[in-house]
Amino acid sequence: MKVSNRARIGTILAIVLVLIVPVQAFPMNLKQTNTLSSSETDLIKTWTALYYLDVDFNGAQNGDALELIFLDELASTDALNVLVLQDKEKEPAFLYYIDEHHQKILLEELGEVNMGDPQTIIDFISYAKEEYPAERYQFCPFGHASAWYGFCNDDTSGGDIVTMDEFKQALTATGGIDLLCFIGCCQMGSLECVYELKDLCEVYVASESSGHQNDWIGTLDLMCNLLSDNHTLSTVECGEQIVQFICDNTNENYDTLTISAIRTDKMAPLVTAFEQLCLYLRDDPDAVYEHLISARKQSKEYAFIQESCLIDVYDFVEKYREIETDENIVQILSNIQSNVSQALIAECHGDDQTGSHGLSIFYSSRDMISAYAHYNLDFTKDTHWDDLLDMHKKESGTFSFEKIFHRFYERFPALFLLLESKWK
Repeated sequence: MKVSNRARIGTILAIVLVLIVPVQAFPMNLKQTNTLSSSETDLIKTWTALYYLDVDFNGAQNGDALELIFLDELASTDALNVLVLQDKEKEPAFLYYIDEHHQKILLEELGEVNMGDPQTIIDFISYAKEEYPAERYQFCPFGHASAWYGFCNDDTSGGDIVTMDEFKQALTATGGIDLLCFIGCCQMGSLECVYELKDLCEVYVASESSGHQNDWIGTLDLMCNLLSDNHTLSTVECGEQIVQFICDNTNENYDTLTISAIRTDKMAPLVTAFEQLCLYLRDDPDAVYEHLISARKQSKEYAFIQESCLIDVYDFVEKYREIETDENIVQILSNIQSNVSQALIAECHGDDQTGSHGLSIFYSSRDMISAYAHYNLDFTKDTHWDDLLDMHKKESGTFSFEKIFHRFYERFPALFLLLESKWK
C-alpha cells in the first residue's frame, strides 16, 4: 500500500507526541493530564515537596493573596520538585507544578475536591511519588486545624476534616513521608498528633498555639533552597534549620509565635513514661489529686475546644515536680522531661508564650473528655490519659480573668488592635 508523504509526517508527529508528552491518568480518577513527570527521564531528585493548601472555608478571602505569596517563594530546582494542590472556597481545585521561575504549570483542574477526605491526601501523595519520585518527601498542609481534633476542614464538603487517625491511614497507604510541616495550622504541635504518626514521618514541625501564615511567609523560599542545596543534610538537620528560619522571621504575630521540630522516633519512650504516670496515679487517685490539679493550673495553656485546653507537656511536668513529694512520681516525671528533651530537635516562641517548650497535651475537666476518649487516638489507647482526666473531671477548671483575656487576644489579635485604636 502506498503511503503519502503527508501520512508519513502525521505518523512521525504522533510518535513524537507520544514519546514527549505522554498522557497520564491522575489517581484522583477525575481527568487526564499532561504531566512534567520526572519519571519520564528516570530522574530521581533529592526532595519532592507537596503543598496541600486548603483555603476552602468561610472567610477565606485571602486565598488569592496567599496563592500569589506562595508562588513568589516556591520554586523547583534540579534537586527539588514542588507540587501544589490548592482548593479555594468558590473555585475548583487545581494541581500545579511550580517551576524554577516560580511559575505554576497547570497539571490538572480537579473540580470540587474534599480536602477533609483522607483519600484526597492518598491520591496527591501517590501521584507525586509515581510521577515525581525523590529520595525524600516533604508534606506541607495549610488550613484550619485543632490539634488531635483534626486539620484542613472543607466547608463546601459539609465541614469535613482530616482526623489524625485518617491521616495515619493515608500516610500508611502511601508509604509515609520524611518531613511534615504544618504551615499556618493552629495547635498541631500536640503530643497526641506526633505520636499518631511516629512510624510514618521522621520529623514533625508544627505550632503549639495559634498558627499564622505570616510565620511562614518569607521562609518558604529559604526552605526550598535548604532542601535543594544541602543534599547531605539529614532530615533532622533540615527540621532544625526550618525552625530557625521561622524564629528569625519577625512579623506582627511574632510575640505569639510557637514553633518546634520533633523527632518521631523518640515518641515511644516518652509515651511509655506517660503511661507509667497514668497507671500510678489511677491506682491512688485521692493521694495525687491535689498535686496534679495544682500543677495543671500553673502550667502554660492554649485555649482549645469547648472550654478545654492544651497544656505544654514540659511545663506541666516541671510544675508537677516542684510540688510532688512522692518519689516514685517524681522519678516518672523526670523520665518524661528527659524524653521530651530528647524528642525536641528545635523550639522557638515569642515573648507572650513563656512556658512553651514545643509539645502540648490535651487537658479538660469537662465534657470534651468523652470526645477525646472516643476519637481513636493511639495516645489515649496506649496511656489511659483520658481515664485519668475523667477521674478528675469534677475539678472546675476555672481560669482567671487575665487568662481568659489572653486566650481571646491570642485567638483574635486583629479585633483587639481595632478596639485599641477606637479607644485611643
